[in-house]
Amino acid sequence: MTNMLDTTKKNIMIAGAGFGGITAALLLDKAFRRQQALFDQYNLVLVNNHHSHLYTPALYEIAAIPQGHHALDYVKSSIAIPLAEIFNRTHVQWLENQIIAIDRAAKVLRFDNDKSIPYEYLILALGAETSYFNIPGAKEHSFPLKTFADGVKLRDRIQEIIESTEPVATVVVAGAGASGVEVAAEFENFCSKMRRLNPAQAICKIKVILVEAGPQILAGFDPWVIDKATKRLLRIGVEIKTGVAITAVENTRVILKDGSAIPASALVWAGGVQAAGVLKTLGLPLSPKGSVTVDQFLCAEPKVYAIGDNAGFMNLETQKPLPWNAVAAEEEARVASANIIADILGSSPRPYNPPKKYPFILAVGKKYAFADLVFVHISGLPAWLLKQLIELKYFFFILPPLQALSTWWKYITVARSND
Repeated sequence: MTNMLDTTKKNIMIAGAGFGGITAALLLDKAFRRQQALFDQYNLVLVNNHHSHLYTPALYEIAAIPQGHHALDYVKSSIAIPLAEIFNRTHVQWLENQIIAIDRAAKVLRFDNDKSIPYEYLILALGAETSYFNIPGAKEHSFPLKTFADGVKLRDRIQEIIESTEPVATVVVAGAGASGVEVAAEFENFCSKMRRLNPAQAICKIKVILVEAGPQILAGFDPWVIDKATKRLLRIGVEIKTGVAITAVENTRVILKDGSAIPASALVWAGGVQAAGVLKTLGLPLSPKGSVTVDQFLCAEPKVYAIGDNAGFMNLETQKPLPWNAVAAEEEARVASANIIADILGSSPRPYNPPKKYPFILAVGKKYAFADLVFVHISGLPAWLLKQLIELKYFFFILPPLQALSTWWKYITVARSND
């Protein structure tokens, strides 16, 4: 924590330092700067289980960087941004603590060190956890991709496979949502590069297989994207298996619902996520994926807001839950932070009116992406370049200009390691 909390003030607590939590904290800080009275009455506190903000969209790229190409500290600094740097010269104070319970009756957050902090307002932005759907062996024999350590472990395993003497090795990616598609494309590229760099060592043949229980990849995406991504994956050598559910995972193979098995030298688990488990301690109604039901103002109950992966918000226009992505989390953070200020000042809250469709960019291998910008589609290198500019914009939002440029450049040089 940057400073000791002023116990004479009430606390506005933000639980989680993902895209939603960081956005909410910085927007509330701007409000504090505009109105000194807010600062006089409230502490603005963010709690996270780590001292850094992880730029999660880049994890699949980190997992596909050859060992020794960059120092590990350099790689980590490109996507793990210290909270101290983000909140330097702001009113935001931050705590590195693991939240184990949220006591609504007492209005306190309880931590794993037996300490607790009271809150007057609370924004739940704790993100998501990997869901294994109770599939036997999935957790024990697969590689998730949620933390920097996960990325390094997976990178090391893939490189070990490539440099082995196995005649054939198979990397299986479970789940063909956006994350699974990006991972499969990146690993196919990684394997190709390793074979070029170490032709004597990498004598094994690597096969990347993308497995999806549904009838097609990228369920819920625009047909244009599904078609383009399918063709792109097949062109670069990824094998796609759809309509095949995984029922069990063993050390060296994946068992499918039809009784067949796929050899797996490594299994990357991109099969699904669920909201942070600590939300179960709230005693509030939860969605099937564990998120908190909220109203049109993103309130779970008075003075408690949920955003991002923690918000069970139904889009009234589409009658579907909102996608769990960074764009939606940042928009919800804007609404929740504005409504906290409105409640303090006694003004009307702002309803959340999400668009029918969100723009997105899907990276599928070496300097290649698909961008659905709602009104126009872009593919190839232009879409990939647009992705880099959007990432730069985000770094400018959370960091001072020179620091943002430095971090972005590190990220670019690391991401280009597989070119």
